[in-house]
Amino acid sequence: MSQVVVVRHGQTDWNLHGRLQGATDIPLNDHGREQARHAAAYLADHLDGATHVVASHLSRARETAEIIAAALGADVTTDARLAERAFGVWEGTTLADRVRDTPLAVERWDSYSDPGVEGSEPAADVGTRFAEALAEHSARHESVLAVGHGAAARLGIQSLLGMGTGRGFEGLGNTQSAVLRRRADGWRLLRYGIGPSTVPGPL
Repeated sequence: MSQVVVVRHGQTDWNLHGRLQGATDIPLNDHGREQARHAAAYLADHLDGATHVVASHLSRARETAEIIAAALGADVTTDARLAERAFGVWEGTTLADRVRDTPLAVERWDSYSDPGVEGSEPAADVGTRFAEALAEHSARHESVLAVGHGAAARLGIQSLLGMGTGRGFEGLGNTQSAVLRRRADGWRLLRYGIGPSTVPGPL
């Protein structure tokens, strides 16, 4: 049996201004680093140094992981399968931009279908790669902390639980966590959307 804690990265300026990031490598802002430090203190109270820390290669997730890992006395490895979903031509746009320029794609997105815009990554592919990464790391380590991104984490967790890519969980907020347990009979979701600013207490 192993435990996996999935954490979304801290805030970036694009988060702050409502711009879709996707595969674009946007760094943490100062508030995001402060969020990561709060998350690190919270997680250090509930995890030990034996935790394997793995992160998306994108800098906002990698830096969040490095801040948390330092509090755990752990090292960070990266896995590109934990990267955010690519949104193609939508990256860098606000919701108002998308409604104005691609209203039909926004309708598809709102109904949990693939938007179909140029360069966007299919939801099923994202869920599969994220879930495969979690499964592989948890097969080698009893305790895993994986730092990723909102859309990819939601799709990966739903894939592990056999929920598909449709309506399910809301995306995690910046530095919020989900806790899963891998058992012989499959995956169980223990907690979702937790963190130092939400529900205190043990993982």
